Parts: sequence; structure tokens; C-alpha cells
Amino acid sequence: MKILYRILVLAAAMAAADVADAQTRNVPVHGWEADSIECANVGNKKFHSAVRPFAAKSDLSPRYALVARRGKGAWTLEPLAELGVGTQSEYNSNYYNAMFGASGTYSFGEKLTVNISAYGGYLSPLGTVAALADSLGRFPQMDGYCDKGDGKYFARGIEFYASYRPASFLRLTAGKGKKFVGDGYRSVIMSASNSGMYYFDTEVDVGNFKYVFSVGGGRNFDNGVSATDATTKQVEPAVTDGWNLRTVYMIYHVFSYNPAKWLNFGGFEAVMMVRRDSTDRTRMPDLHYMNPMLFFRPLEFSLGSPDNAIMGAFGKITVNKYLVGYAQFMLDDFNFNEIKEHNGTWNNKYAFQLGVKGFVGNFGYLLEYDYIRPFIYSHDRPINCYSMYCQPIANPYGANLKEAVVNLKYKMQHFDFDLLIDCVKRGMDFDIYSYGNNIMRPYTSRHHSTGNYVGQGVGVKVYNVSLDARWRPDALRDFSVFARVGVQHGDKSDNTFAMVGIKTSKLFFDRSL
Repeated sequence: MKILYRILVLAAAMAAADVADAQTRNVPVHGWEADSIECANVGNKKFHSAVRPFAAKSDLSPRYALVARRGKGAWTLEPLAELGVGTQSEYNSNYYNAMFGASGTYSFGEKLTVNISAYGGYLSPLGTVAALADSLGRFPQMDGYCDKGDGKYFARGIEFYASYRPASFLRLTAGKGKKFVGDGYRSVIMSASNSGMYYFDTEVDVGNFKYVFSVGGGRNFDNGVSATDATTKQVEPAVTDGWNLRTVYMIYHVFSYNPAKWLNFGGFEAVMMVRRDSTDRTRMPDLHYMNPMLFFRPLEFSLGSPDNAIMGAFGKITVNKYLVGYAQFMLDDFNFNEIKEHNGTWNNKYAFQLGVKGFVGNFGYLLEYDYIRPFIYSHDRPINCYSMYCQPIANPYGANLKEAVVNLKYKMQHFDFDLLIDCVKRGMDFDIYSYGNNIMRPYTSRHHSTGNYVGQGVGVKVYNVSLDARWRPDALRDFSVFARVGVQHGDKSDNTFAMVGIKTSKLFFDRSL
């Protein structure tokens, strides 16, 4: 009888899940829900589409979750799953995903939300993703180590956050997860290409102005190469059997301002740092950077330039919801005199992005171009490069590349269709020298100091074309049945693929890059 009673209680909780109290939660960086929020807020001067994840108010919980409530507090537990089976013509004929996990949330109205999501499983990825996983030692976008065997990878991860809003204009968030800065599919500033980082955010919204100050950290690969090795040009591979992972800190601030309904502009600045004591143990980050009102670049120079400071800017012009133009610019180092000489110096390190997008009824589109110079995001020591957990924080392909992206989406009742065309031309490193592609190689191992150009090294053209079709029932808001087909062109071969399966959209993502 006790077992029957518990089953009835659980069934009642599941049936009541759709009437959960209003709560504030972090919406996944990309996906149909983020698109819907952005479309609904086109022209809203208090909405900042370039700073993600969005903190959205919601009074709906997935109906397949278990929910318990007491007063204004609500506990939610929901399963996470991605099961898919398919085939691909090259690399490995197996193509499947078998990932499982769970997500638990506690919310106290709109003031407090605590969430933890954990997952793990086996998968056999697409060829382009496997190639990057082999070169980096980790899956792009995936937390945890990748253990390879017979074409299979075991991946695991965890994301969590605790968000508290003491006042309407202030939000404090601590956790581990993905960040994104920009309005495009990619970002030259900060994208969802990595597994995320530990962070503590202070977020201020005043009028049409938004400011975020973040202190975060994780681990990065350290091969011991320093500026004193510049004359030897010896470089260890980005991944070795005996690699050394050390704690690295990232502090950044970003602001976004909407002076008018049709105009947005913002700025970004970050510093990557590692600190050690006399016994070579990692210490806390330099407290000089903890002042949220200081600019990092002058401070870095005043400290003897031991860290990696980088800055950027972004903006958006909104004609209407049918047409939005956006841009980004990222600057690492710059020498104006050498720019005038047009000598291709290595230390003019910058990247930019141009794009247009819009929503026409149930149809959404995005056209984007990214240009990333060699050696940007790199440093004289790999641990200080612009990466986290050995995964680039910006573009998953690194640097020294040009990329064009076309993304078309269409919604029809319970069906979503998503066409992605991604074309990349990049110059890869070879031998013991760096040509500016692998950001985890020190720039001191460069082959030459002048005459550098985008695409130098081993030129490789890659394109991915994929079409996704999803069916999402209203009763299971975060659940979908999907089918995916596509073709990839790599360095020497083409790869066609197809997959069908089921997934929850809350945490998992498409690993086709």
C-alpha cells in the first residue's frame, strides 16, 4: 500500500506541474525559446539581446517533471535525455548519441532560483566534430574529458547556477555554464563553443543600460612555454599524454546601451590570468582587477603585462523585426604604424563580424560573416590564451579563418525546421611552427613576424550543411522528436549523414558545429 500511495503522489505531482508558481530562470543560450524571447522584444529599449543567457520569467514547467510546492517555493525535477541513431558515409559508419541526465530546480517566486543539471553518456560524433575533439582533446561545447575508444567518446558534464535578485535592478548569479555576447550565430567575443566556466556575476539593469561584471575560472592546458622560449621556436603539441592542467581565472565586464529603439551599442573587456606562489601552486586572482570601474588594458601594462587582456565592441541597428543588422569587433594587439606599412605584422591581432537577421511571421533568417586574424586569442603561454578547459571561448575553429553562416528557421504549429549552412576557410598549423590557427600554441612559436595573412599555413576549406526537423508537443514543452540530414566537406572527403531520435532541449545541443 505504501508503494501504491507513493506512485499516486508522484502521478499527482506530475499532473500539477503545469501550474507551478511564476519563476525566473536562465534560458539556454540558443534554441527556439531564446529566439521567441528575442522576437517578442524587438525594439524594446530595456531588452539587451547581445548579453546571454536571458533571465526569463516563466509560469510554465515541463509537464513531464516532478513538482512540489510549499508557499512561494517550488521544487522541480525533470529528466534529460538525448537518444539518436543514424549513419554517416565517412570517418566512422556509426553515428549515435546516448546521453542521460537530470535537472533539478528550486525557485522562490522571482527572487531566487537554484538549478543543477548533470548528464553523461556515450556518443559517436560527426567527422568534423571528431576531428576537432582529437586535436583539442575535448569536445567543443562539452564539459568533462573525452575518453576515446573504437570511434566512441564518453562525455560527461554538469551545469548549475544560483540566481538572486535583491532589487529590481540588480541580479547576482553564481554557477558554472555557458555565456554568449553578441547577436549572431557565432561570436568573436564570447560564444557557446566551450563547456562554460565557473563564475560569479553582478548584473545591473538601469533604464536602457545593462552592465555585467563577472569573475570566473576553470582549468587550462599548460606546457610550460614562456616568453623566454621565443628564440628556440620549440612548441609542444596542444595535446599530449602528459599534459598539465592548471587553474586559470577570467575576469570580464560587458555593457550594453540602447539609446533608441533602433540602436544598440556595447563594449567588452576581459583578462585571462594565472597566479602562482613560490611553490608553484595557484593563488587567487590579482585583486587589482576586481575594481569593476577600471579598464584592464592600462592596468595590465602597469603590472608589467603578465596577463592576457583583450577588448571588444558590438552594436545593432534595428530597422524593424524583419531586418536587424549587427556587428562585432575584437582587439587583442594593434600597431598603427605597422598597419600603415601593410607589412602583415603578426601583432595586429583583431577579428570582426558582420551580419543581418530578422523574423517574418513564422520564418527567421540569419546571414553572417566572420573574419579572424592569425594569432588573436593566443598568448606566450598556452594557459593564458583565450580559452577555458582547452576550448576556445570565441570561435570553435580557433583563429586565422574566414567564415560565412546562413541559418534559416521556420515554425509550423508543433514543427520546427532549421537549415544551417556553415562555410569555413582556415589556415592550419603544421610542423613545430604556429601559423595562428591553434590558439593554444604560443605566439612565440610563429614562423614569421611579418607577411602574415588570413588563411596562411595549410589551407583547409570546410562546409557543413544540415537540415533539422523537430516535433514538439505542447504537453512536453522541453521535449522533441527530431530528424537530421546533412553533408560535410572536409579537407579531403565528403561526409553525408542522417539521424533520428528524441531529445530534451533544455541542456543538450547540436554538436555539428
